[in-house]
Amino acid sequence: MPLIRKQKLEPDTWLALWQMTEAVDLLPAPASVDLSPLRSPRRKKETLTEYLLLKALTGDDSLVIRHNEDGAPLVDGYCVSLSHTEGWAAMMISRSHRVGVDIEYVSERVNRVASRFIRDDEQQSTLAERLITWCAKEAVYKYFTEQHLEFHEMRLLPYAQEEAGEVTVENLRQQVRVSISYEVSNSYVLAYLKG
Repeated sequence: MPLIRKQKLEPDTWLALWQMTEAVDLLPAPASVDLSPLRSPRRKKETLTEYLLLKALTGDDSLVIRHNEDGAPLVDGYCVSLSHTEGWAAMMISRSHRVGVDIEYVSERVNRVASRFIRDDEQQSTLAERLITWCAKEAVYKYFTEQHLEFHEMRLLPYAQEEAGEVTVENLRQQVRVSISYEVSNSYVLAYLKG
């Protein structure tokens, strides 16, 4: 089972990354969760992977992932953020900080929707810049989940793109800036932040 990474970011804040290569019927099902409503094999695989990530990060296989009315994940005793993309899943948890994570596989598909999430005053000349913008804004959206921010209500400040680094995103509704860590690989772009 490919847990690619389990990283301690702070004493009570963790990040994990899973490469979803297993067949769905080979993934263990948590005893405390009813998976029968999940009809789609893809959604079932994502859900099972979420529970594998949760157990990897907490050591507790009795925890249940619920969702609020907006679909944000809830786990008793933790702040949690989840993300899935083609072949990958990421989870971030903390006992004391709000968190946000997003992962996107590298492909040109982001170009089709770039105008929906990139402002005219943001970097967008390369595929990597567009993917970093997408992931950073998705992570910020999850971090400020109760605000239901629109993509154009967030602005990435200029940055020098590297394989791994930080970008600053401004929540224009509140005039608040947050720092997002990002990584660019051949397979995916990952972005995450903690409060």
